[in-house]
Amino acid sequence: MAFTVRVVVAGSMLGDDYPSETLRASGRTIEVVPMAAQGAGGPAPGVLLVHDESSQARRLLQLANAYAQRGWNVLVVSQPGYGTSSGARDWAGPGTLAALSAALDKLKATRGVDPARLYVQGSGLGATAALLLAAQRNDLAGVIASSPEPDLWSAWRGADEPLHARIVAEAGRDSAAWRARSPLSQTSRIRTRLCLIQYSGGSASGLAASRALVTALDRPGQRVDAHLPDAQHRVDRRELNRIVTGFISAADH
Repeated sequence: MAFTVRVVVAGSMLGDDYPSETLRASGRTIEVVPMAAQGAGGPAPGVLLVHDESSQARRLLQLANAYAQRGWNVLVVSQPGYGTSSGARDWAGPGTLAALSAALDKLKATRGVDPARLYVQGSGLGATAALLLAAQRNDLAGVIASSPEPDLWSAWRGADEPLHARIVAEAGRDSAAWRARSPLSQTSRIRTRLCLIQYSGGSASGLAASRALVTALDRPGQRVDAHLPDAQHRVDRRELNRIVTGFISAADH
């Protein structure tokens, strides 16, 4: 006896409620997903969420929804070459920064967003891009960077052959291009508050470069909240919500 089963694959309720939109940046299309703050009584913080190298905007909808329920306006963006964003992946290069800057402009102009409370939160390569965006923009209230690679040379030294090939494909071999993609080389231009997180189990090169970044940014008027693993404390992803909430809430008091 033969049986026939019909399977219907449908989107989630969250995905259906928040469709993607399209921006134009440097001749490319950029995928974004906006979520308005829920229950905000007035202008509220705006948070731009940037995914890591294994993700895209729509995979961050649950996190964005949690932030919206907290009363923050959120815009999730797909970097070039991810999701439905056009353009080549360029390892936090000019195309990526142009896309993030355009998304930030959209968030800043959104009704209900307090333009004095703009934040960018990124993970992995998105965190690297968020730090580089902070070197270009002077209108950020803060950046939350989770497990970035602050120095491309350190990332190269700690990489295997497949990652070597990917770095060359996306960033090229020119030292000036590598420097432009290394937040550690841009510290003199970063003036906003930073929350820097390195997860336990992350790359040794990323941890060492993050510690160097904290040291380089240790100057009068610069605030860096560093959450780096050591022998006494292992940072894990479960702590992320508490850290981010504390960082953004502290700026409002």
